[in-house]
Amino acid sequence: MARLVSAEAERLYGPHPGDGRLREVAAATPFVCASAGNHGLAMTAAVREFGGDPVVYLSEDVPEPFARRLRSFGARVRRSAGDYEQSMAEAARAARTHGWRLVADSSWEGYTDVPLDIMRGYTTLFAEIGTAPTHVFVQAGVGGLAGAAAGYVRDRWGEETRIVVVEPEAAPCLMVSAMEGRPSRVGGGRTTLGRLDCREPSLLAWRLLARLADAFVTITDEQAEDAARSLAGQGVRLSPCGAAGAAGLLSMDADTRAALALDARWTRAPASSSSGPNARTDPPGPRRLARTRACVRRLILTTPSQSRRSSDFGRRRGARPPAGLR
Repeated sequence: MARLVSAEAERLYGPHPGDGRLREVAAATPFVCASAGNHGLAMTAAVREFGGDPVVYLSEDVPEPFARRLRSFGARVRRSAGDYEQSMAEAARAARTHGWRLVADSSWEGYTDVPLDIMRGYTTLFAEIGTAPTHVFVQAGVGGLAGAAAGYVRDRWGEETRIVVVEPEAAPCLMVSAMEGRPSRVGGGRTTLGRLDCREPSLLAWRLLARLADAFVTITDEQAEDAARSLAGQGVRLSPCGAAGAAGLLSMDADTRAALALDARWTRAPASSSSGPNARTDPPGPRRLARTRACVRRLILTTPSQSRRSSDFGRRRGARPPAGLR
């Protein structure tokens, strides 16, 4: 948010605008996003810090207590029909109609700068990991968090760590994209994992994950709920969306574990989470993995040509996007 406001202030007033100018620019035009969780809260907090006006679109299935929480932070909340994807479309439409500033966590041709900064912010989560893990399980909707994880992990630990992307069975846009070799839109049913209910991947995320991820797996809503309950029993309270990465690990059968070289004797596999409880209730080495399907739509293994590259993502915060992301 600071970069967005600073860039606009510099265009208007020249280099190094003072705090007063920054606040003036921030207050001039509302900022708008869609949210089903942390993104709306983060945007609202940042915009209010600059004295701006945040507008957050929520789909009809987002619980009202979350809407009240957003309002308590100073957001104007607007409801849209349908799912999270439809709320994103409404936010983009409002930005075009009213000239508001769009702060989307997905990306597409012509819209990459803001989502790239958001993805770089996500890497703070993974900076907390000390020893290099053998595997990282990360949940995905449009893929921004997963893409950030993949870029950070490859830049910090190279090829030894295997990156596993976990999606809802009803919204596997990244898995289907991996099978088809291009960003792909999916249909399918509804999922109760509303923050992950996305039908089309973020362009930036896909460009990273197509090269850097090792596998894509899907989980059911029930498996995510089971994982959340299991973690709660260990004192870690998460929503089912937040527990989706752990669900990807906990729900794997023997064949899938073997395909990913998951061995309880030596595996260190953190599962990422970005969502707390909601208001509702053999070691890796040189290998050749075919892009194939196993365990009936639950696992896609990527080819070496896709995953055996560094991204320069984590090392280049504040720089221009890597060549593959421009």
